[in-house]
Parts: sequence; structure tokens; C-alpha cells
Amino acid sequence: MKKINAIIISMLIVLSYLAVLNPISAATLDVGTGKTYETIQDAIEKASEGDTIEIYSGTYNEDLNITKNNLVLRSATGANVKIKDIEYNSSLPHINITGNNVKLNGFTIEGPEVPDGNCSKGILVLGTDIEISNNTFVSFGKGACVVIQTDSDANLSLRDVSGLNIHDNNFQGNPVDGYIGIKINYTDPKYSTLPVNIQKNSFTGNISYVIVTERSNTNVINNQMSSSGISTIESSGILISDANKKPQEGVNVYGNIIKNFNTAGIIVGGDSQVLKNININNNLIQNNQIGIKTRSSASGIKVNNNTILSNMKYEVQNTDGYSLDARLNWWGSNAGPVRSKISGNVTYLPWVKYSEFPESSISKILKKNQDKKNSK
Repeated sequence: MKKINAIIISMLIVLSYLAVLNPISAATLDVGTGKTYETIQDAIEKASEGDTIEIYSGTYNEDLNITKNNLVLRSATGANVKIKDIEYNSSLPHINITGNNVKLNGFTIEGPEVPDGNCSKGILVLGTDIEISNNTFVSFGKGACVVIQTDSDANLSLRDVSGLNIHDNNFQGNPVDGYIGIKINYTDPKYSTLPVNIQKNSFTGNISYVIVTERSNTNVINNQMSSSGISTIESSGILISDANKKPQEGVNVYGNIIKNFNTAGIIVGGDSQVLKNININNNLIQNNQIGIKTRSSASGIKVNNNTILSNMKYEVQNTDGYSLDARLNWWGSNAGPVRSKISGNVTYLPWVKYSEFPESSISKILKKNQDKKNSK
């Protein structure tokens, strides 16, 4: 009996070593006409953790539910892949991601025709380390659209979306009531272990808000946004504020181009909301009704090294009683800002003359690029 047990133990040890030396390799599941799978959802259901789902050219009229961890969904090289919502449903997202470490790359993703007075959910992110990149998102209809959002249920504010990375996407469309590009809902800071990064995306069309974040520990970096839609809706670029006035800290807005919004380029804070370490740095904020509007905890906000110019009503408006640090910005003139375009308690001295602006500033980079175009 002892000899049999010893043999069994030895076999188990050998098998465990073989598993380590020769792990089961991840599979690639092909989706498309004439491929192993005809629908994306079928491939998702058959996939194992670590697999890649490669999707070939075509239009896929389906909603997706991604519950497994460590999946990659990508378009095949050179493929033109469109994922289109089946039909409008206010209670269900078009793409629901509850798995962790899921990657969604290289698609055209179209929303439904949203009825007047309604709002659609595009991608709902509920997992950690999600990467959404190199996609084109198109919004339609008479109602409003939220293209990408995290959990909106207040009872689930402990859900961690740390590591969410939304980059190199193109957002467009002209729904009558406008679209919100990205909405990051509140997460208890204790569970916000890693930042959410929103970077190198472009946003055009009829926009109500480009990016809304209620979350602490969020970076908004090197995005380009310009409202070019219907002027009858209120439109803003970035909103940093929690609807329930919960504290917020560690939000960085850096290197963005923010233009043509009829409410404000950036709005920070809300009625009595406490803010800390909100940094608005090296952005170009131009041709908006108001460039930057701060509404609470101005002492926790820094607005430095930006180019702020040609905003119609105010370059900066601070409605909070505390002073807002808006020093070392370029206001479009070596004489500094037009005084009537600074509203409230704002410290704007010293400002930066153009010659003093660093070569890495967004204004000088854009000017160099324009000079290169003009010289060709």
C-alpha cells in the first residue's frame, strides 16, 4: 500500500512539473464568415481565460457580455469590423465588461438610434485593468448617449475599476441631445488602488460632456476635444465633480486641447464639494464660453502652465470664496489676461510671456507643427 501511495505521489509531482514546463498555451478564436465562430458572443462563451478572439471584416449586430478574465478581443490585421447595437434598450449596455484584464481593440462600435428624451448605455466597465484602445465610437439618435461608463449604481461604489486605460480612440456623432464620451463614476478612494487613465483620444460632434469623472486618482492626458454640434444643448469639455458632493482628489488634466464648448472648457467642483490636489497643467483652452470654471475648494486646485485664450465670456471664473492659483499661464498676450475676463478670486500674477514658455508647452508644439505645414 505504501509503495502504491509513493508511486501516485511521484506521478503527481512529475505531472505538476510538466504543467509548469509546458503550460496550456492560449488559443486564438477566429470570428467571421467561414470562420470557426460566426458571432463574437459565441466565441466569448467558448473562450478560456488568456485566449484571444480575432474578428474578421464584417458588421456584427449583437450586444456583448464579457464575464471572463484575461481576454483579448481585437480586429484581424487590416480588417474593417463594425459592432452595432441590436436595438435601443435603456436598461442594458451595448457591451458589458465584468471580467478583469480585458482588452478591446480596433473596432468601429456604433450605438443604437436613441429615442427622443432617452439615454443609451454604450460600454459598461465593471472590472479592473480594462484596456479600450484604437476604436471608433459613433453615436446616433434623438436622445442622449453615454459611450463608456463605469458602474452607475450608488450601492456598488466599492467596485474597483483600477487600471482602466482608455486610449487612442475616436469619438464622434451628432445625437440630438448630445453624447457623453466617458463617465467615470464614484469609487470609494480606499478601493481606487490604481489610476484610471484617459489619454490620446479625440472627440468631435454634438457633445454634452466629453469626460466626466467623479473618481479620485484619475489622469486625463493628451486628448483633443472640440464640440461641433448643435448649439441648443449645453456643452462642456471636462467635468471634475461628484453629483453627491463626495470628496475628490488626485485628478490630473495635462496636455489636452479643449475648444468650442458653449458652457465651459473645464468645470471643477460643485456646491460645497471638498477637492484636493486637482492639477490642470499644460493644456490649450480656447474658444469656449468660459475657459475654466471652479465652483468649490479653489485652494485645492492649481491651474498652471496652460494656454488660456479667446474664451468668449471669461478665461477663468472662480465662484468659490477661496483664491484659485492660476499663475504662470500664457493668456495670448505678453500683457497678461484681459482683466474683465477674470472673474472671482483668482491669482494670475505672475503670468508667462510667450518667449518664456517652455519648448515642451502645448502651444509651442502646435505652433511648430503649423509652421512645418506652412513651409511645405
